[in-house]
Amino acid sequence: MVSSRGTTIAYCRSLVGGGYELFVVGYNLSEAKSQELIKQRGDTATTTVERLLKLREDQRIHLERFLSEYDADIMLDDETVFDHDAVVAAIRMKMEKP
Repeated sequence: MVSSRGTTIAYCRSLVGGGYELFVVGYNLSEAKSQELIKQRGDTATTTVERLLKLREDQRIHLERFLSEYDADIMLDDETVFDHDAVVAAIRMKMEKP
């Protein structure tokens, strides 16, 4: 199974002294699941399924670079990709930390 990783920044807050704290949702999806989700989304006014599928390798490279700099606060996979409750719980936990 080829793995595809993605990220979403779901939350940020200002830090004392400047800068921002990020909440990063990471995705470790199989290539099959990634393609399935792209095809379900379908064409839009700004892009097509075909174009998004062709960009998969470029996306993988950029996401690997991002994840080498930032740790994911929560990782979702094929089974948990839409587990919104887990993401909300993880955000709440992070917000409660000083």
